[in-house]
Amino acid sequence: MHPQKDICNNMLKPYYKRAEQVNFLLEEGNPLSNEEIDIPYLDTKPNVFNVDEIVLENNFSETLDANEIDQLKNELCKYQDCIPNTPGKTNLVVRDIELNSDQPVLSKPYRNYLRQNDILKIEIQKMLAMKIINWVFLTI
Repeated sequence: MHPQKDICNNMLKPYYKRAEQVNFLLEEGNPLSNEEIDIPYLDTKPNVFNVDEIVLENNFSETLDANEIDQLKNELCKYQDCIPNTPGKTNLVVRDIELNSDQPVLSKPYRNYLRQNDILKIEIQKMLAMKIINWVFLTI
């Protein structure tokens, strides 16, 4: 008997990796130069949807017979517009992260080019609009 495996509908479609980290420091009145910096843009709505790949990656053949796999493929194709490519928030899982201390993690600031600052502002606004991140106001 195989252990029960819960799969979120987001996990059925391929995951498209977001940028790992955004460091942002804005200094007004002290521009270094207007040089372009290559910042990779990630496609948030790719048109890639391969049902056979999804079935293979999730090992559905171990727990489902051929008829059930065909039904799953049909349902995924039927409702592919309802399953987003970008991961969102869920209330199905609760995580408890234990920290060693309450002291915030700080990193040394560094200078960015003006063009990079503009791009970072736009990307932050996109993430705020998609509710991937939210504003946190800390008082120290």
